Amino acid sequence: MKIFKFFVILFVLFSFLGSSLVFAQTNEKMTYEQWQQKLAEYQKKEADAKAKIANLEKEVAELEKEFNDLKAQLADCQKELSDLKAQLEELKAKPKVAIHTVQKGECLWKIAGYDKYYNDPLKWPIIYRTNRDKIKDPNLIYPNWKLRIPLSKLDQYKVLSGDWLIKIAGYWEIYGDWKQWKKIYEANKDKIKNPDLIYPGQVFTIPR
Repeated sequence: MKIFKFFVILFVLFSFLGSSLVFAQTNEKMTYEQWQQKLAEYQKKEADAKAKIANLEKEVAELEKEFNDLKAQLADCQKELSDLKAQLEELKAKPKVAIHTVQKGECLWKIAGYDKYYNDPLKWPIIYRTNRDKIKDPNLIYPNWKLRIPLSKLDQYKVLSGDWLIKIAGYWEIYGDWKQWKKIYEANKDKIKNPDLIYPGQVFTIPR
C-alpha cells in the first residue's frame, strides 16, 4: 500500500513539473497579463494536485484499514478451520461402537447409565436393539457376554422383528426423529419396494 501511495504522488508531481517546464519555455513570449494568467492557472493546478494527493492518501488509508481487517478475518477463519480439522480427527479416532463385557450384577439399565456410555439408564433399549441376536429377554443378560454399545449415530441398521421405517427413524442411534423415515427409504429403494413392507434381517444404509 505504501509503495502504491508513493507512485501516485510521484505521478502527480511529475505531471505538475512537466507542465511547469512547458511554461518556462514559453514565458519569454508572453505579456505580463498572460504571465499572470498562466501563473494563476498553475497555482490552481498545484492546489488541485495537492487536493488530489490528499484524497488519494485518504483512499490509501481506507484501503490499508480494509486490508488489515481482511487479514484479521482470514486469521480467524484459518483458526476455525484448524479447530474443525482437529475435531474431525478426534471424531475419526473415536470408535462408533464400544464392546462391553457384562459383569456380575449388571443389567441393561445399569450399563446404559454408565458415564462412558449414555449416562442415562432410560437409553437401555439402544443396547437391547443392537444385541437382539444375543439378548432374547432384555431382563436377562449374563456375565462375560460381550455387548455392542453404539456411541454415535449408526451408518447401517439391521432390521429387527417388529420394525418399520418410522419406528427405525425414531431410534436414538438412527435419527431420534421419526419424521426422517423417508431418508432411509430413499437411500434403500433397491431393497425397499414398498415402504410399508420391510423384513427382519434386511440391512439398510442410514444417510447422514
